[in-house]
Amino acid sequence: MSEFKGLLMGMLIVAILYVLDRYLPKWFGAIPGIAFLLLMVYIIFTKDHKKID
Repeated sequence: MSEFKGLLMGMLIVAILYVLDRYLPKWFGAIPGIAFLLLMVYIIFTKDHKKID
């Protein structure tokens, strides 16, 4: 059930982003991409890097 719930949440997020991208100005379409990039940079720099021995 949790996989189905996760799938529904993902579909909802995609639908919201599509509607926002469709009806708001063109520059708004860059905001989710920039937010995702910043999230990835944050995860990379804050995660503990364990060495493989």
